[in-house]
Amino acid sequence: MEELLEANAAILHVLPNSLSGLITRVPVYDILLESVDNQYLKNRLADVDIDRGVTELSFDRDKAVLLSMLLGNSFTAALDLVFNLDITGPLSDTTIVPVVKRDTAQLLAKLGLCWRNDTLIKGNLHFIHQERGSPVHVDLANWFCECQEYQTKYFDGMELINVTGNTLVHRLLQELKSKILSPLPICSHLMAILIVKHNSDKFGT
Repeated sequence: MEELLEANAAILHVLPNSLSGLITRVPVYDILLESVDNQYLKNRLADVDIDRGVTELSFDRDKAVLLSMLLGNSFTAALDLVFNLDITGPLSDTTIVPVVKRDTAQLLAKLGLCWRNDTLIKGNLHFIHQERGSPVHVDLANWFCECQEYQTKYFDGMELINVTGNTLVHRLLQELKSKILSPLPICSHLMAILIVKHNSDKFGT
């Protein structure tokens, strides 16, 4: 049993201990300066009077590096989802819709700016189209997701385990009506909801 719990250590121990404080908020202006490749646009941003109090989600790099090393692409995809999603319904049983929110046009719009024909226009709050992906249903209360990534985590030979502990992840698993199987199945969608739950103060949830 100890070997099985050790095999799930990343999810049972490292994940819940690292998720709290993972998400931060920083000025949109700083995100633009860091992410924009267009040097001329950067120079123009420096010349414009911008409200530095307008913030957007960011993340703690040290925690993100650790979780990326342990959980690989699933965590990287989950973090991207957190920054680009709409959530419908309570977090315990919800639908995730991927939405493009972090491109340059979207971030500039948050500051009341528009970049058009190499000109930074202030006060132009025209509608910015947000591309939307396919919705995915996530049932955190039953540790289930309908996505293919989650479904492929099930295979013959999985073993039953008992989970003890007092973190949010432990409590979710202990309250399941079904048996807990090892290795614990997880996907980027489940992980994204866990990130939101552990950092609810940054999302207003």
